[in-house]
Amino acid sequence: MNELNIGLMSYCQVTYYGKQCSIRCISNDDCTSSYACDKITGAKTCSPGWYGVECTFRNASYIQPSCVSTALTCDNGGFCQVFNNTNQPTCCCSPGFTGLNCQYLSTCTMNVTCLNGGLCNPAYDTLSRSYYYVCSCATG
Repeated sequence: MNELNIGLMSYCQVTYYGKQCSIRCISNDDCTSSYACDKITGAKTCSPGWYGVECTFRNASYIQPSCVSTALTCDNGGFCQVFNNTNQPTCCCSPGFTGLNCQYLSTCTMNVTCLNGGLCNPAYDTLSRSYYYVCSCATG
């Protein structure tokens, strides 16, 4: 049971909502969705700039005010998000990119396979100004 009765009042355990405490909702605030849980019904309330039943769709034209005031730039298709727990603008990078401004390629993508236990590492070509992947062979 997810409910605690005290006299005539009924209180739900943390993350449970509704008259019978049967609705579970855990607030989420990351690069894939952003919402809070209504304190009475447990319904998801999307953060500004997010929409959909699960608040997983982002309005690309919405820019959070804190992102504008800091002039944070997110490269390679990344976007600025202000998380409730830090209240600091942060870049959410597109798949395959990393870094404070999404300026670096992250580890290998699905189409690069290093054989015999080799490790895949991003490299940068200064002449073409582009990133590519290099396999580093395992010792032995």
